Amino acid sequence: MQASLDPLLRIGPAEVERRAVGASVRLRDALEGLGIPMLDVPAAHRSHILAIAEQQGGGHDHSEVDWINGLSAALKQDGVVHSVRRGALRLSAHVHVLPDVVNRVIASVETWQRACW
Repeated sequence: MQASLDPLLRIGPAEVERRAVGASVRLRDALEGLGIPMLDVPAAHRSHILAIAEQQGGGHDHSEVDWINGLSAALKQDGVVHSVRRGALRLSAHVHVLPDVVNRVIASVETWQRACW
């Protein structure tokens, strides 16, 4: 556990938060620009977790909404780690999510969107 904490402690909590939230904001802006529905969270309460859905639903590891399941399958195929909770596809950024990772997620969503939406 100490080996996992050491890099975070060297960087510091403020920088960890800045990087994680920065990646999340960039991803949210890009996905909203593509017209991908995001659960509405007031800006003051946003964090490093994004929830893609038109509304909160039910289910664990699946959604009642076909397009969310399709996007989830496409992201899995492209190696994008995510989860589906309460009907929403969740993406979570952290300090290790570099700009090229965000670009890869955006590209994966764009590819899915062109093929399926």
